[in-house]
Amino acid sequence: MQQRFIVVARDFHSPLIRNEVWVAFGRTWPELFDMPEPYVGISSQEDSITYVVDGKTWSVAKDTFQQRVQSNPAVLTDVIGRSEEWGQEMNLFTEKAKEENLTTWSGDKMWEFYQEFARLQTRQYAVGILLPLIDIAGVSFLEDFLRKYSQQHLTSEEASEAFAVFTTPTKNSFALDQEDALLGLMRTILSDPTVRRIFAERKANEIMALLYKNYPEVAEQIQQHTDKYSWVYYVYVGPAFTSVHFIQFIQDYLKKNVDPSAELERRRSERERLLQKRAELLEQLNPNAIDKGLIEAVSEFVWAKPRRKDYQSKSYYHMEVFFKELGRRAQMSLRHARSATQKQIGQILQGEAINRTALDEQYKRHYAFTTEAGTQIAVGSEADELFALAKSEDVEVTDTSALRGSTAYAGKTQGKVKIINRPEDMQKMEDGDILVSVATTPSIVPAMKQAAAIVSDEGGLTCHAAIVSRELRIPCVVGTKVATRVLKDGDLVEVDAEKGIVRKL
Repeated sequence: MQQRFIVVARDFHSPLIRNEVWVAFGRTWPELFDMPEPYVGISSQEDSITYVVDGKTWSVAKDTFQQRVQSNPAVLTDVIGRSEEWGQEMNLFTEKAKEENLTTWSGDKMWEFYQEFARLQTRQYAVGILLPLIDIAGVSFLEDFLRKYSQQHLTSEEASEAFAVFTTPTKNSFALDQEDALLGLMRTILSDPTVRRIFAERKANEIMALLYKNYPEVAEQIQQHTDKYSWVYYVYVGPAFTSVHFIQFIQDYLKKNVDPSAELERRRSERERLLQKRAELLEQLNPNAIDKGLIEAVSEFVWAKPRRKDYQSKSYYHMEVFFKELGRRAQMSLRHARSATQKQIGQILQGEAINRTALDEQYKRHYAFTTEAGTQIAVGSEADELFALAKSEDVEVTDTSALRGSTAYAGKTQGKVKIINRPEDMQKMEDGDILVSVATTPSIVPAMKQAAAIVSDEGGLTCHAAIVSRELRIPCVVGTKVATRVLKDGDLVEVDAEKGIVRKL
């Protein structure tokens, strides 16, 4: 392999069963979208993953797609529509894994089901990865267009307001649907003073047992909410949220003196004001058809980019049952099952024995990538050697006293740093800490809810940290590049998200 791959992003908890499917998306682009195929890869080091792309083929794909959207914004609308349609279709298919008794399925039926899952996932990644082509290095060309267009046609103050208005989604995320539903549930069940006292005084893991004993209707309402939304923060490997997590969310609202009725009304009024202001600004700007389409596409893009991941999250949640059954048949753990290649999954389902040592090595170090020859998977030292050829875009740290990034949500606060990248890191988080992460994911949302501010190495306006900070209305600085390298647990910092600066104190 030539030294042509460059590092573009980092993440966590992405197993081989996902990585092998992900890298295959490019092969579908010529047929599905008449797009040139890019070559990509994922390096995994014990659950820490690094995304790489071939600079040449990725750049050609980026330029091709951006030019299409610039000349015809309906192209982006079509991609978002397909992402929605295909995501829903995929979820309906994988839901069968939870609904049916997989222990009765033959190996052939299991293999057929898995192959269709892999096909639907690859197709969903194919449409989903088109969106990051708009958002390269944390900056969307749509955002750049909107900023420049607003500055040309409005006063400085009006342009800043227009940018904020048109970059705010007009529709809920799945996570916000969950929040709204939980606030409604909270309003209902906490109207009883005794139930409210239980939530205020008892530990979260004790509450469901007490409710089932004394308030079974309330317990059932919480369980129904859990059954509906347990997947929302699952990502690739979970764990799925339990009733305890949602009880903790309610307790957090209580601790912060959130009135559920008032909060729901605030959200409704805020959305109404947003829609009204959008209409007023569009009338004031009076853009031509293409410019209007690009302006309106910004908020749709901000909404759709994380949503396409949510559909995949829900399917991986459904498929946990499948991989547990795969592990049962091969007498191996869920982690081993998730560390198998597609070829190995087929072998297991045909009754062949798989070397667990090989699966351990695949979990620890693997590198899935595509070339002209198709998808390839390297393991162990070979994976290290091949990945070492990828060019890192690490930023040299010259001033560690002040880090600069982009403002995702304005505000200014101080607190102690806690580095949170994985769900298992969340136990060290305390209310008022500054959450610092390479790139946040839905799986660490409980810790984000405790944060006084959020700081990330990666991301831009449309990254997960930016979206959640706007929902929580807490200061957020993204795209610092080096925050997790410069800062450590316990450091006292000031986050000035008005200026996009994080200072050590």
